[in-house]
Amino acid sequence: MKKFNKELFVKYINRIITAIFSFFVGLTFIFSIRAKNYIHNGTPPDTTLMSSKISNFEFSKLTVSSLILLLIVVIGTLLYIFNKSFKSKIKYIFVEKRLTTSTILLILACIIQLVFVLNVHPFINFDAGNLITTAQGNMQSWMPGYYSQYPNILFMLVIEKKLTGIGTSQLVYVLANLGMLYLSVILNVLCVYILNKKKLPVVMYIQTCWLLLFPMSIVPYTDVYILPFISLALVAYALLTKKGIKFATKFVASGLLAFAIVEGYFFKPTAMILFVAIIIVSLMSLLTHKWTKVFKEKLLVCGALFVAIFGISFGIDKAIVNEQQIVQIDKSVTAPPVHFMAMGMVGNGGYNRQDAEDFAGLSTQVQTEIAQKEIKHRLKDKGFWGYIKFLLNKQSNNTADGTFGWLNEGYFMNEDTPRTKLGQFMSSYIYPDGKHLFDFKFLAQLCWVILVGIVLFGFKDNKLYTQVLRLAIIGLMMFLLMFEGGRTRYLIQFLPCFIILASLCWHDTRRLFTYDLRQKFAKKNRS
Repeated sequence: MKKFNKELFVKYINRIITAIFSFFVGLTFIFSIRAKNYIHNGTPPDTTLMSSKISNFEFSKLTVSSLILLLIVVIGTLLYIFNKSFKSKIKYIFVEKRLTTSTILLILACIIQLVFVLNVHPFINFDAGNLITTAQGNMQSWMPGYYSQYPNILFMLVIEKKLTGIGTSQLVYVLANLGMLYLSVILNVLCVYILNKKKLPVVMYIQTCWLLLFPMSIVPYTDVYILPFISLALVAYALLTKKGIKFATKFVASGLLAFAIVEGYFFKPTAMILFVAIIIVSLMSLLTHKWTKVFKEKLLVCGALFVAIFGISFGIDKAIVNEQQIVQIDKSVTAPPVHFMAMGMVGNGGYNRQDAEDFAGLSTQVQTEIAQKEIKHRLKDKGFWGYIKFLLNKQSNNTADGTFGWLNEGYFMNEDTPRTKLGQFMSSYIYPDGKHLFDFKFLAQLCWVILVGIVLFGFKDNKLYTQVLRLAIIGLMMFLLMFEGGRTRYLIQFLPCFIILASLCWHDTRRLFTYDLRQKFAKKNRS
């Protein structure tokens, strides 16, 4: 009987992960380039793959400021290519002094975000606004039913109720939200520092662009609150997998990983996708690892701490949710997972008001039975190829929008004009009727295309850590295809995975386009 080759098995699994990742992210890359995301009237963008309305960027809608910016970029690129003096200066600033430059730019981006939040913090309606309204004690008759049906946001409600002890102004909640965003940024930088210090400037450059084009800082909701816990989990896993780290540090890291996963789960259950990715890749690693006595003992000790912290954290958070007195919950009407599966199979694959209203107030058992029937009916109605087409369109809706669904939820913002001139100027980039709204959308989309391109073409890096990031992104995309999706906002929770993966893959992607392809063309010409 032929001996099982563990190394070969792991190699094949790695190839499969990379191939599946390339397929999903490749679709996202195509959809992101083609997405018609730029509509002045604030209506949801048409990112549907099969739509006849698809076109590339509508340059005619760009304002003077964006045209000037594009002109500067074009002129700068031409000067960089043809002017040696200009090229050397740019290289000196952004390459030779990259650590200093990237640090300064990231700090400036953080300051700009703070100024933005202080000057523009409108009241947000929909889910984020419901949480704040409830936390402030302004309970409405329909709210108990709302929280009973969707109890996964109760943990966030408890947090915001605690914030009312500081103040009930909208600014208090927004500043807390910004604090979580800053914490994620710091942890992302720390993560890359642990993995590869040389790539530290890359992650800071990427995060600078992200912060400058991320208005979700003014929306206090689980999308941002989960970010530092995803980042912390990635930091902890980096410490666990990095060679040369002392065992005491790895021991603490195992506890931090458990804590981060549990806290992330109570903000968004999809945090468990990252945990599953870590387990799968870790099992692959253990297959080829030498199982010495010392290694077994260390693994057992770290595993025991992980299980203990996981159990304790989960128990405490569960008790906090169960014992909260903010709103009375009827557990018998909680929406089951199949409800979200059924909802994700109609329309654009996202939130469906009709489904939500039809299921409201029904027992979980009845909701399950109705949802199962709806799933069968919707599958039959679409047919095999119709469902494949639907999934392609849904993948586009789930991942193509570089603004992460900004304004796609509908009219969710109170448009009271900020009092300061600076606030008025900043709000013009993000308000539904803002003069520069299209400029923001255009720039955000451009940066998203670049980020997705970096992680797509950096496929040569198949290290343990990068495979965890790829598998987590695959898992989230598959989850959004199976359940309620329909907008890119749901990708925000795994932005640390995208940012860190892009930072690690940047040099491979750059080499592919600046050296590898050049070498291939040179060989072809010689032959």
